[in-house]
This record gives sequence, structure tokens and C-alpha cells, in this order.
Amino acid sequence: MMLVAIKPTVGRISRYGIMPLTADQDTAGPMARTVTDAAILLGALEQSVPDPNDPALTGCPQPADHDYRPYLERDGLKGARIGIPRALFCDPILLPGDRAPLGGLNPEQAKVMADAIAKSPGRSPRGCRRRACRRRRSARGRLRRPGRRARR
Repeated sequence: MMLVAIKPTVGRISRYGIMPLTADQDTAGPMARTVTDAAILLGALEQSVPDPNDPALTGCPQPADHDYRPYLERDGLKGARIGIPRALFCDPILLPGDRAPLGGLNPEQAKVMADAIAKSPGRSPRGCRRRACRRRRSARGRLRRPGRRARR
């Protein structure tokens, strides 16, 4: 199952009733199974008139009938490069003072992720070099680039 989320611009959806961590960044936004569903929900969350309880609502221009579906493009991300944060999310990390590594994927999850990356068009060979780089650690635990000697 996939999850799609949209973080709207502050001022597009009322923040009334939401307890933000930061008043200038936190907003409510839709989460759905598909991009189309998230676009429909975004339109439903918008209000036709500014909410008097939220001073940040500046009346962002809204599409007709609050319908974002005409702006969706099936190949809108074709050729896009998407970053995958590996530390803590994919690769377990050992923090100073901890006995066991934290985070990371279990072997089955790691295989699914590796297969998905391998099948993706336009896979970056640079990312592969970085993984190889991480495997080649010097005696002091510092990262070093392939082809370079560790400092002594």
C-alpha cells in the first residue's frame, strides 16, 4: 500500500484548532492512497472565505470549484531524482554510548528497497559509489572515498 501526502502552503488551509509546533510552518494537509485522492481532499479542506480565526489565511488563489485534478500530470515526476535518506531509515546507526544499533530495515524490507531502486529508471551511479564508500571505512571509522588511502 502506498501513501501520498500534501503539505499545503501556510495560508491555504485554516490552522484553527491545530496545535502547531511552529506557527509559521505547521499546516494540516491530506493523506491518501493516490495522488488524485489527495488532490480531491486538498480541495475539500480549503475554504471559500478566509477563516477569521486564522490570521495566516491570506486568500491564496484557489482553482475553480477547489478542483486540483486538472493540474495533475501522469508523467509529472518522470526523470525526477528522488533522494532516499539512508541513515536511521534504511541503514542502522550506532550512536555514541549505545550498545545496539538503532533504526534500519529488516532484511526483507532492505531487499524490497534494493529491488525497487535497482528497477527505477535513471538510477544514480553516484549513490552506488556512496554505498561502496560507506563499506570502506578506515581503521579510525572515518569515511574515505574509493581509491584513496586511509590517513595514518
